[in-house]
Amino acid sequence: MTGEVELDTMLRRLHMPTVRRLWSDLQVRAEKEGMRYTDYLQTLVGEEIAHRTQTRISRMTHRAKFPFLRTIEEFDFTFQPG
Repeated sequence: MTGEVELDTMLRRLHMPTVRRLWSDLQVRAEKEGMRYTDYLQTLVGEEIAHRTQTRISRMTHRAKFPFLRTIEEFDFTFQPG
């Protein structure tokens, strides 16, 4: 089994889809830029955490069955002056 296939299998078992998707492209960029190992790993893990956070928010929002979603940018502050 090659290293890439083995790594893909391990990441699949660990349920890390974002790392599985990004590690190869980031490896090329890291080699070109001379990125340190810790920076490479920090970037991969950070992307995984961000993806999981966004997925959790989406799942909770969907589960809450809000009639519509509103962001703070869309809120009409003139409607409630106090």
